[in-house]
Amino acid sequence: MARNNNDKRSLIILGNSGVGKSSLANILLDGEAFKHEFSARSVTHETEFQEITINDQDYAIFNVPGLIEADQVPKQ
Repeated sequence: MARNNNDKRSLIILGNSGVGKSSLANILLDGEAFKHEFSARSVTHETEFQEITINDQDYAIFNVPGLIEADQVPKQ
């Protein structure tokens, strides 16, 4: 069966603020596509993505804001 090279796969990196989502995405992209810094506060404030092709397969790697801020207190 012939493979359709227009099929795009997506990778969404989820996690709390400050755990290294942007750094991981940059490692996967082998570059500095997403802003990152050592901080317990959120650095990414909007969802961003970069596209990459690996072995003729297209991927979109999404970098999203943190799910929970470090200083957020859960509701009781």
